[in-house]
Amino acid sequence: MVPISSGLFRAPARITWIVLPVLFEGEVKAVIELASLGAFTELQLTFLEQLTTSIGIVLNSIEATMQTEGLLKQSQQLATELQVQQRELQQTNEQLEQKAQQLADRNVEVEAKNQEIEQARRAVGGEGGPSFALTLEVQVRVPREHVA
Repeated sequence: MVPISSGLFRAPARITWIVLPVLFEGEVKAVIELASLGAFTELQLTFLEQLTTSIGIVLNSIEATMQTEGLLKQSQQLATELQVQQRELQQTNEQLEQKAQQLADRNVEVEAKNQEIEQARRAVGGEGGPSFALTLEVQVRVPREHVA
């Protein structure tokens, strides 16, 4: 027997060890190892069993809280990314609306030009008849070098 000593006491080496699993819903969350200079009483063992059950509940609660915090951070990150994408989509939509407006304006201009051309054709057709319009087209197509 090897004696055990400290600054407070000295005792013979008759130590009792106990290893207790810390469980939550049948899953081992931790293990507690205790030693005693004497045998553990039935009351102490009952207390330790209740204590390990309570510790298991606390450890599970801590684990659940950590998971919740992780999910919250992930959710916040996704929300931030979604806001960025939403702003980008809004800018893209605004640009598309501007381009659509520009196209509509150009269509109005083209339609106005087409109406001017149609009016000019009618005016030409009314003054000189079809032969004048044909002559006008021919004259426009002949290069200036060939005009005498």
